[in-house]
Amino acid sequence: MTSDLYKNWKKFIYVTLTNNKQFGLDKSYRKNETEIEIYRQQIGDTETTLEIGYLSGDRLIYINTFNDKTPGLNKNQIEYFNEHDFSETESYGKPGLEFTKTNQQGILDQLYQGLDGKEIVYSKHGKLTHSKLTINYNKEESNSFTSTYRFDNISMWTRLKNVFSKQIDNYETKEINLKEIFGGLK
Repeated sequence: MTSDLYKNWKKFIYVTLTNNKQFGLDKSYRKNETEIEIYRQQIGDTETTLEIGYLSGDRLIYINTFNDKTPGLNKNQIEYFNEHDFSETESYGKPGLEFTKTNQQGILDQLYQGLDGKEIVYSKHGKLTHSKLTINYNKEESNSFTSTYRFDNISMWTRLKNVFSKQIDNYETKEINLKEIFGGLK
C-alpha cells in the first residue's frame, strides 16, 4: 500500500523489502551516476538478491533479480524504468521513475507478484553451455517471452556443422521455476 510516510524511493524500498524480514540490505555503493543497493533474500531462496538502482533527483532506474541458479535470468537483466512506465496516458519519458503514488503502486505490484516462468539450464560434462529462459507476464503462459542464452565458446559455424552432421548432444538439464527464486513479497 502506498503511503505519504516515505519521502523518497530509498526509504520506500528499504521499508517495503525489510519490513517482514524477507530481505535484508546487504551492501550499497555508487557506480558512476547510479547509487546501488543490494538486498539479500532471508526467507526462501537465500541466494536471491535484488539490485536496486537510483539516479540523482530521487529517480528509481531499475530493480534486477539475481541468483546463481538462473544464469539466463541474470544475463536478461537489461531493462530500465522510464518516467511514464506506470502511466495510463503517457509513455517513455526521462530515465527513471519519479516518486509518485502511481509509481509506488506499480513497483509494489511487481514486488508482490515476483517472478513467473521457468529457466532450463543445460550443461555438458558438468559445464554450463546454455539456458532457455521463459518469463510469463500477467500470470499467463500465453503472454510470455522466451530467449536462449549461450555460455560456451562454440562458434555458430561449429553449431551448424554439428546439426548437419547429426552429432547428438547429450545435455544434462535442470528446470528452475522462477517463483522458487523470487515468488514475490510475502
